[in-house]
Amino acid sequence: MIPPPLLLDRAALLTVARRGGTLIRPARSGFQAEPLLGAEPDPARAVSPAAGRRLAQMLGGEHPDLLAEWLTAAVAHGRRVPPRLLPALLDRVRRVSPSDPELRRLSAEAGGARARWLARLNPDWTFVTALTESGDDAWRLAGKSQRRGYLAALRARDPAAARELITESWAAAGPERVMFLSVLASQGLSLADEPLLEAALDERDAEVHGWAAHLLARLPGSALGQRMARRAAGCLRIERGVRGTRLIVTPPRRLRRRQCGGTA
Repeated sequence: MIPPPLLLDRAALLTVARRGGTLIRPARSGFQAEPLLGAEPDPARAVSPAAGRRLAQMLGGEHPDLLAEWLTAAVAHGRRVPPRLLPALLDRVRRVSPSDPELRRLSAEAGGARARWLARLNPDWTFVTALTESGDDAWRLAGKSQRRGYLAALRARDPAAARELITESWAAAGPERVMFLSVLASQGLSLADEPLLEAALDERDAEVHGWAAHLLARLPGSALGQRMARRAAGCLRIERGVRGTRLIVTPPRRLRRRQCGGTA
C-alpha cells in the first residue's frame, strides 16, 4: 500500500506533467518520463509582447468576454498565441465553450502547430486536433458541433475543399444542410459558392431555401441578385410633369412567381 503522502506527491506530479505536456507512465520504481518528439515547426510568429500580456489578463479573469475578439484578430493577422499561455487558453476554452465550436476553432487556429502538439498529449484538448487535422474520421464520426467546427476550420484554410465536402455530403446531410450554409455565411462568400447556393435554392425545406436566398442576395454579382434587380426595376417608373420629376413605386399586389414584370 502506498503511503498517503507519497500518493499525494505522485498525484501532484502527474497533474503538473499533464498540464505541461510530459508523458509519464508508471514504473516499478515510481514513475518514468518518456522522451517526446518536439512540435512541428510553425512559420507564423507569436503576437507582440503587449498582445500577449492582454491575453494573459483575459485568461486571468479580466474581460474574458473579449477572448473571441482577441483570437479573431490573431488569426486574421496570421499570429500565434505565446507558447507559455497555450495550456491556460486550451483549458479555459475547453471549460467555457463545450457548445461554442467557433471559439474552439479560433483557439485551435491561433494556437497553431504547438497547440496541436499539446492536444496529442492531453485528451482534454482533443478538440484542437479534431478541428485542424484532416481525415475522414474527423468528419464522419464527430457530433454536429464538432463537424461544424471541422468544416469551419477547413473553410478558413481551403474554401474549395470545404465546398467539395459540402457537395459530397449534401444528399445525406438532412437537417445539417442549414449548418453547412451557416458556415458559408460565417466564413465569407465568393462567386465560386454560387452554384452550391443556387442548388440549395431549389430545396423544398423552407429554412434551407431561406438561407440560400439570403446568402445569394448578399453575394455581389450573383444571378439571383440580378434577377431581383430586374424585378425591382419592373416596379419603378419615372413620371415627368410640370411640377417636376417623380419616381413612382408600384409594389406587387400578390406574391407570385411572376410579379412586377420579372420572373423568378
